Amino acid sequence: YVFLAGVGLAFGSSGAITTAAWAEMFGVEQIGTIRALSSSVAIFLTAAAPITFGLLLSRGLSPELMVLACALLMLGVAWPFSVAVRCVHCRGAVA
Repeated sequence: YVFLAGVGLAFGSSGAITTAAWAEMFGVEQIGTIRALSSSVAIFLTAAAPITFGLLLSRGLSPELMVLACALLMLGVAWPFSVAVRCVHCRGAVA
């Protein structure tokens, strides 16, 4: 129950937190454009994931290797974004 409560809190607060973070980084004038773009990318990737994983499994790739590849991909995507967010935050604090 504790895990499910944590998942509920994370999902419930994610919308407010991401919207506030985007407003801080890009300004409130662009929030609609950013939300639309992120939603369309999320829908596209959600549709592409089962096809991609199915093709990889049919080619004989092990699930463990796919999980490792996904973790490395997430790290490779998240790290540059975290650097960019820190740069935007620092630039805003200086100005």
